[in-house]
Amino acid sequence: MIKIKINGLALILFSIVLLNVSVGCNNPPATVEQPHHSEPNSDIPVNATLPFGNMKLTTFQYPKRWNIDAYNSESASSSDDMEFGTLGNNFNSINRSPNIIFPEVKEIENFNFNNNKLDAYYFDTIASRAIDSCKYRLPDMGKYECYYFVAVSNKANYGIYGNLLLLDSKSRKGKLLNIFYEYGGDQSTNYRYFCINDGCIRVFDGACYDDGCWLDERYSITLWPNGELDIGEKIECFATI
Repeated sequence: MIKIKINGLALILFSIVLLNVSVGCNNPPATVEQPHHSEPNSDIPVNATLPFGNMKLTTFQYPKRWNIDAYNSESASSSDDMEFGTLGNNFNSINRSPNIIFPEVKEIENFNFNNNKLDAYYFDTIASRAIDSCKYRLPDMGKYECYYFVAVSNKANYGIYGNLLLLDSKSRKGKLLNIFYEYGGDQSTNYRYFCINDGCIRVFDGACYDDGCWLDERYSITLWPNGELDIGEKIECFATI
């Protein structure tokens, strides 16, 4: 279990390697085929299923707040403590998975969809674009093989990042999206959670302070059969959950 101190207070049991998720995906025109799964195009076996992430995040009313007791972090007995801790534990388990075989990659395009300016002192841009440790191969979506990578920050403050690689099975060119992070700051811990299901990637951003934690739905990313990505904010998700 990891304790993170904020303003000198032990904030919560962050056995968390948090991840953000939520928002919606665009409703495609009636004449356009919806995103779908295809048979694996690589010898690397699929070791994850969809939905991937934490679908519990899709059940909350946003913005969501947890009134965590920062002065009693040892007990974590309240419903808020337990609910928020469970979310973190889920992503902690995901990010601790053993490494798998690294896929062949010829070129990567990074997609930056951070709406707010991130603190360059604490946020690790390099880790948010890294494909160091491949943890999962998800079911293919359209023409893409899908891989989830985890990178640990080399900065002095704590930080862990989860990046999704959408890899064209023929050209071996990929699109990289930072869909998870947890990193400590001067007065807060910032995090991003996610869930992926049927061509829809839902992303949530939030933070913890000494008086509690909050989470808000931020982005919806639709993956179309032609390989295009549609990144939107706070719209209803079309994909079935």
